[in-house]
Amino acid sequence: MEMTNSKIRMVAVVVLVAVLIGSMVGLPAIAGTAAAQQNSSTTDSADGSTVDEVCEDPELPSMDAARLYAPTKTIDTNQAGRIEGGFDLDNNADCPVIVEVRLIVQSGMSISGGSDWGTTAAGMASTEFTITPDGSDAEDIAANVYSRTAGEARVDAEIEYWPAGHPEMSQNLDSQRFYFQVEEPNTGQGGDNESILSTIGEYLSNLDTTMLLFILAALGIIGMMFVAPKVGIDIRKK
Repeated sequence: MEMTNSKIRMVAVVVLVAVLIGSMVGLPAIAGTAAAQQNSSTTDSADGSTVDEVCEDPELPSMDAARLYAPTKTIDTNQAGRIEGGFDLDNNADCPVIVEVRLIVQSGMSISGGSDWGTTAAGMASTEFTITPDGSDAEDIAANVYSRTAGEARVDAEIEYWPAGHPEMSQNLDSQRFYFQVEEPNTGQGGDNESILSTIGEYLSNLDTTMLLFILAALGIIGMMFVAPKVGIDIRKK
C-alpha cells in the first residue's frame, strides 16, 4: 500500500525528533563524562588547584586589583541590582592564587548571573577562580541582585584569597556592604515563556558549532516537509 504524503512526513518527523533528542541528551553526557575524567586526572589539591598551579614554597602575594562595586543600586520589575568586580595579581608574584568572593543576602533576596555563582549556605552565594602572576588570567565578575520585597535591601560581600594549593594561608582581602533600593519586587524568574526561552537560549549557547548546525539543519528539514506541499513542491523522489 502506498503511503500518503502526510504519513511520510509524520514518519520522517518522528525519526528526526528521535535523532535530535538522542543527540541533545547523549552528546552532552559524553562530553561531560570526558571532561570529568580529564579534571579528575589533573586535580591534585583540596581547593581544586591542578598540579601545575600548586605553589611549592608559597608566600601570600599582593593584588594589583581587587574591588567590588555596585553600578546599579535600584531594583524594579524591569531591572535587577548589579554587583561587579575586577581582580588582578601582582606581576611580581611567584605563583597563582585562588580568590573566593562571597555575597551574603537578607531573607527574600537572591543572587544569580555569570561568574558561576553557587549557593554555599542559606542566604549566601559564592564564586571561586584562579589568577596567575603573568596577568593573563585577570578576572572580572558580575552578579544580579533580586528581591521579593520592596524597600531597602542589603548585600554583604567578602573577598578571601590564598596561594594555590594552600587554603590554610587564606587571608580576608576585603569586606564591603552594598545597599539597594527595591522599588518593585523582582525575583528574576519572569513569565513562563520568558523562562522557557531563557532555558533554550542557555542550552544552545553551550553547544558546539557542529551540533548547533546539525540541529538547525534537522529543524529546517522538518519545516520543509510541512511547507513544501503548500507551495506545490513534491519532496518525494520520482
